Amino acid sequence: MVLKWLLLLMAPLYLYSLEITFQAGKEEFSKYTILHVRGKTPFICEPQFDDFNNINKVICAFSKKPDELFKPLNDDFFNVVSELKRNTFFLIITPTYKMKFLPDVFDLTEDTTIFKSDVKLANSWLMVGYKEKFPLLKEDKTPDIGLNIPITFTDNDLLYVGSLDIKGNPVHIKEAKDVTGYLKAKKKYEEKDYKGSLSMMDEIIRSYPESIFMSELIYYKIKSLSELERYDDVVDLSKTYLRTYSSDENVPEVLSLIARAYSKLSLNSDADYFYDRLFSEHADTVFSKKGMIYKGDQLADSGDSKKSLEYYKRALNETKDIDTAATAAEKIAKYYINVSQPKEAQVYVDKILEADPKYFLKDADDAEDLASTLAERKIYLEASKISQIILEKFKKFDDNYELILKDSGIWLAQTDEKADAIKLLNRYIKEFPNGAFLDTVTTTKDSLFFESGDENMTAKLAKYDELMQTYKGDTIAQKALFKKAELLFDNQRYNDVLDMRDSLLKLDQTTYTEIDSMINKAATSLMKDKLKEDKCSDVIDMSTQYNIKLSNEFDEGVFNCYMKVLKFNEAKEIASSHIDAKELSQRMKWMYKYADVDFQIGDYKDTITMGNDLVSLIGKDKKSPYIDIYRVLFDAYQRSGDNNGMLMMMTRVTDIFGDTFEDIERYVQMITLGTSMKDDNVVIMYGEKVMELQRQTSSYTQSPYVEFALYQAYVNQDNTTRAMDVLFSLDNKELTKAQRARQKYLLGALLQKEWRYDEAKAEFKKSIEADKDSAWAKLASDSMKLI
Repeated sequence: MVLKWLLLLMAPLYLYSLEITFQAGKEEFSKYTILHVRGKTPFICEPQFDDFNNINKVICAFSKKPDELFKPLNDDFFNVVSELKRNTFFLIITPTYKMKFLPDVFDLTEDTTIFKSDVKLANSWLMVGYKEKFPLLKEDKTPDIGLNIPITFTDNDLLYVGSLDIKGNPVHIKEAKDVTGYLKAKKKYEEKDYKGSLSMMDEIIRSYPESIFMSELIYYKIKSLSELERYDDVVDLSKTYLRTYSSDENVPEVLSLIARAYSKLSLNSDADYFYDRLFSEHADTVFSKKGMIYKGDQLADSGDSKKSLEYYKRALNETKDIDTAATAAEKIAKYYINVSQPKEAQVYVDKILEADPKYFLKDADDAEDLASTLAERKIYLEASKISQIILEKFKKFDDNYELILKDSGIWLAQTDEKADAIKLLNRYIKEFPNGAFLDTVTTTKDSLFFESGDENMTAKLAKYDELMQTYKGDTIAQKALFKKAELLFDNQRYNDVLDMRDSLLKLDQTTYTEIDSMINKAATSLMKDKLKEDKCSDVIDMSTQYNIKLSNEFDEGVFNCYMKVLKFNEAKEIASSHIDAKELSQRMKWMYKYADVDFQIGDYKDTITMGNDLVSLIGKDKKSPYIDIYRVLFDAYQRSGDNNGMLMMMTRVTDIFGDTFEDIERYVQMITLGTSMKDDNVVIMYGEKVMELQRQTSSYTQSPYVEFALYQAYVNQDNTTRAMDVLFSLDNKELTKAQRARQKYLLGALLQKEWRYDEAKAEFKKSIEADKDSAWAKLASDSMKLI
């Protein structure tokens, strides 16, 4: 199908037209769009690339400008906007996923000769948008240097058919309204206007029974019917869909919806059939996990709440989709509330609050009921947090706003979050000075008197200092001292808390039982902050001074600090406590760190043992964060003088990483090894790699060592030609006088061997000129006498 927009761009003295065409299609179940931009006169379009060499934008520029810009155009694969800058009109085309970019310079209905075109200006440009793979395009890599030979079709004219639909019939532009209607109906669904979406879908299906978007139309119709709880219709239409589009990408979701519809119709046996299909045929999809929630609802409605809990927990534990996980967690929380286990419910509410707090905005009424239920069970913190989230959805004069604001503050006042509770209570007093719940809110605030002074922290600290001075030696001063420390701690001023340590320890420990804990927490928190700031010396000093052992979650940071300050034994002790971790990812991480420590302290044997154990776990997974262990192993074999280990591991390194400049030092070590083993093949293999990498990067740090070693290996193999090439490559590199004398002598010797005496004599002369006092110059002089 084709969507067209014709833009008439009017200038004072001329008419300038631009045509933008969207052509949507599907091939092998993969959707795509062809965007065609045409003009009457040539114009420039240039692609912009990201760091991965993918096109992320195409900018087209026109010398003529319109009187006004047009509205943005878009479909599933492209967004097109216009801009006017410095009297130049621009089209900016941004792909939603991936795209190909081609100039359209040939008309196959008229042109008989075609060739590969690389033009900057054209009357017509093509862009193809797709997701992962576009089967209609095939790209063959061509060499950088080659001939671009035109192809001429003289005997047989090319046939031109035009766009075809899925059945092979010609596509007419007038039928493109199904695309427009489909996009509008889809938008209505996304805006939750399910009745409007359903009505438009029905109209499009009646008007365009052959639409290539039929599967999507039926799919969105099923979803709209499900949202409208028209479950009989969901069942009927889903059956048709599953028969007709059995391999469509949306089959898992449709299976989940028909199964849920049967459940809602109390036809549980039929529902189970589709649940079984969903769980067995599409186990790895998100809709399989949503289906588990629907199945749990079915069991709960049937009275088997314990069995429903199993499905909810399966959905939560198996899904990677945040919304599905939140829905499952809410179902579990409500189950535990219903069986009078509020603490268990609290755990799952916390999971939602931590991972997806905006989830509660999906159904504010339901969330408000949940918050009230939690508060009735004395789960005040979570109740308040949910209410505060819901509050974002309301404006001051909405019906529920005042009640929710009041509940948020009062419930939070029942927790340890006193400072935040006072903010909410003060907010209520400010916004509703004559509110229906003013007395309740004021009473709650007064009960927090000692902390409910001026909300400005500076003023609070001044107040505590005044109390400490005025009532010096009295219990009031003691309480003010403690409250000051508590305020500083709550505001993460841990250094100030630790400065008060001596004074705090003089307080009555039976009254202020939290002092030791506060000091320890302050020191611990400060240590964590120092850890985040990479102040490793402070971290280690505090660990010693306050005898702090951070929880395991900080072991990696502490380990890195020990490595940074060269305390390798302490670092190794941390790593050794994790190398047997149950979780594979953790075990591999710490095995890598353990091997790294051993390498740093020179325990290469232990490095090799641990490194090979890690290699057995990660294999050749190039995406593994610990794939660099292969390099560590090579270095360990090299340091320990294990030639066979070096040979074996370098083969793996090149297999995994390819030829990279990062490994150039290792290639040089292989050259040294090959030289010592008199293995010319090894010298040649890695010598050529080094030369090529240096050429690519224009960095010649390994020259002339590599060239001289490579020269000798080729000489040993009687490959005089390549040996000379290697030596000649040093001509444009900076060498010392002695190195230049050596190079020129060796070249002369090879040329002499090939009976190229004049050339040999010239090279010997250059050797002498480079460093007349060197041994190489003497050899060159002696050789010249023999010619």
